[in-house]
Amino acid sequence: KCFREGRECGENEPHDRRPRTSITETNTDHADALICENMYITIKELGAMLSISVGSVEDIMKYHLHYRKVNAWWVPCTLKDMNKMVCMQAATKTMETPWKLKWNLLTHPPYSPNLAPSDFYLFKRLKSDLQGMRFVDDAVIQTVWEWIHHQPQAFFKKGIRILPERWKKVLTLEGSTLKTDMCK
Repeated sequence: KCFREGRECGENEPHDRRPRTSITETNTDHADALICENMYITIKELGAMLSISVGSVEDIMKYHLHYRKVNAWWVPCTLKDMNKMVCMQAATKTMETPWKLKWNLLTHPPYSPNLAPSDFYLFKRLKSDLQGMRFVDDAVIQTVWEWIHHQPQAFFKKGIRILPERWKKVLTLEGSTLKTDMCK
């Protein structure tokens, strides 16, 4: 009706809205603190604890705190200074071990799915073996440790043996992404 009467734009016209009272700095800070305490907290639980709607919690998480849900826990889209510091400390410890063992280090691109054996070999098998299981609290950690310790040594050797083949394929394709059938 509006277009027949001459309206040309499909956008909403500016109008006064009811002010948002649930998305406040206090609620945003409280939500951030609750997530720091429990990274597995759900939006419904946050809404109940903050006494605000699920939609408002979603807005706070996405637009104000810049979190997203990954594997059932909240992950910041941009790292905070504390996250960066923890990452750097872990990297430093990780780099000390090969030097102590006098291993030669191979240069590696920042991330290449073609050269990450854990992505296609270890984790694929782990996911398949644990598929459908439900875990309470930290039971998943114990289950993964048990799964790793029950794997024969040949399982891990095979994962390492396929690396040179992948490296050759990457060099042949000059760094292009391998087709998924080549990554099996």
